[in-house]
Amino acid sequence: MVIEQSLAPAKQAGRSGAAQKAYEKRARRSGKMVPAAAIEHRTVRQQLARVPFVAVLLTILAAGIVGVLWLNTMTDEAGLQANKATASSASLRLEIEALKRDIADKNATPAIAAAAKSLGLVPAGDSAILVVGDDGSGRVVGTPTAVPDPVVTAAQAALAAQAAAQAAADGQAAAAAKTAADAQAAAQAAIAAQAASEAQAAIAAQAASEAQAASEAQAASQAQESAAAGAAVPPAAPAEVQPATEVPPVQTPPAIEAPPAAVTTAASAG
Repeated sequence: MVIEQSLAPAKQAGRSGAAQKAYEKRARRSGKMVPAAAIEHRTVRQQLARVPFVAVLLTILAAGIVGVLWLNTMTDEAGLQANKATASSASLRLEIEALKRDIADKNATPAIAAAAKSLGLVPAGDSAILVVGDDGSGRVVGTPTAVPDPVVTAAQAALAAQAAAQAAADGQAAAAAKTAADAQAAAQAAIAAQAASEAQAAIAAQAASEAQAASEAQAASQAQESAAAGAAVPPAAPAEVQPATEVPPVQTPPAIEAPPAAVTTAASAG
């Protein structure tokens, strides 16, 4: 060992600078290397110490992928909406142009003349002009002509007749609807009156039943009182029996039935 240590400086002195750097790098590398026995003796906790870092990296990577996909989806959706808006704008532009053409066609002189003729109008013709001088006198310039009567064609007459027939049919339909409405209102009024009369009859019957029940209760109470009074009085001496005399039969007058209106009035008064 002493000989090797003594020879080491001599070897280092004889080496070049590049070789010396290579040897130093090799020594540092061999110092960083960990033997296999040390790796085997690492605990599970030490091996799992780097797992959270890897999990965080994977989470960040997954979030980035999801974000990129979401941005692509939103971009595609925006592109579709832009295409739809462009197509709608083009269709509306074409519709506006078609409407402008229709307006120009209807503003044309032949179209206006045809519409005026269909309405029964005629050209005004030549008209005379009245010119008043400085002295107050007047003179007529031109020859006045009468406006010809409008020529009614067969089509115009048919349209007028159709309009008159339609107006008459509308009037008849309105009258029939009014008659039906009046009949329905009368039927409803009759139903309401019948319901009111039935209600009044029910009220009268209920009042009569209540009066009968009260009279029966009063009669029962009187019978109980009389029975109690008869039990308290001592028995009297027997009376002499007289021969029975014939009593002529009593003729009862026939019962008079009151009209329903009188019963209803009495019930309502009660």
